[in-house]
Amino acid sequence: MTKATVLSTSHATTDDDTTFTSDIQHDVVTVPIDPNMGLYLQGTSGNDAIWGTSGDDGIYGLAGDDFLHGGAGNDTIDGGDGNDILDGGLGADHLIGGAGIDTASYANATSAVWADLSYGGLSGEAQGDTYSGIENLTGSSHDDTLFGDAGNNVIDGGAGADWIVAGAGNDTVLGGAGNDTLSGGDGNDTLLGGAGDDILKGDNGNDTLDGGAGNNSLIGGAGSDIFVLTKGSGAVTTVSDFEFNIDKVDLHGFTAADLGNDGELAHGYFSVDSHGDQWLNWPGSNFDASDSLFYRDDTHQLIQVDHSQSNLYNSVAHGTVIATFANDAHIHTFDLLFT
Repeated sequence: MTKATVLSTSHATTDDDTTFTSDIQHDVVTVPIDPNMGLYLQGTSGNDAIWGTSGDDGIYGLAGDDFLHGGAGNDTIDGGDGNDILDGGLGADHLIGGAGIDTASYANATSAVWADLSYGGLSGEAQGDTYSGIENLTGSSHDDTLFGDAGNNVIDGGAGADWIVAGAGNDTVLGGAGNDTLSGGDGNDTLLGGAGDDILKGDNGNDTLDGGAGNNSLIGGAGSDIFVLTKGSGAVTTVSDFEFNIDKVDLHGFTAADLGNDGELAHGYFSVDSHGDQWLNWPGSNFDASDSLFYRDDTHQLIQVDHSQSNLYNSVAHGTVIATFANDAHIHTFDLLFT
């Protein structure tokens, strides 16, 4: 991107209303005049970056994938064609996406925001903002409250402990860092918790839930859901409502070879005999050193076994718990996916 700072009209046109139109494509445009007067700033057919003033600005991106920042003031920002990022800054701003897939961004906000694509901004730097033709929403690095609309949204909470509700549509929701609560609403949604101890609720639809790192709780809700468990993530996941023969468990990073020589998920339970000795039982399944995964029927835990231990009992007892299935679910080979 070429940087152009408009210090004169050598690359801009102006009229009596102090309207600047840059004729350089791929511009970064700043205007060093009275910052309180408000301006009309227009981009080009390229990918522009335009910053407004502390006044009430009108900013129009035209074509291209533009970044438009209103600064302070009650601004009207229109992305035009292209996939644009609109950041109103301070003030009650009107964000108009235009054609393309456009994002209302609060990534630069200095405090938490409450933004709703259906009803507008309700607090923080989003207070008083309105949205038209906006598909996606990006929060701040603070504890945000973000709501989608009936369309297909991408909502990114960023850092902070965020509460995100996607609404209708086939949405992608990213919690980012922090302890987030994500709800998919209606539609077939993808929920990605990121770092932190997250709660993911698929609600209605056929959803994919991936808690990421941390101690996560996954609640699929209605529909045929996929619960993603990633090898080596360090996550301790609780799956609340796995439905046998309806939902799937995606063992990301594992392969079918981890099921051992027979290609079936080994399962069994611990028991204590009359002498007080503990035993590992695996009736109805084969379990040996070729198996990397074991499902404990008594605790409803999926375990990555540790074959560095002295025997099979210890390999399970000292293995890594990948997930606990809280509704007493029983996981079978046909419930598994490997990606």
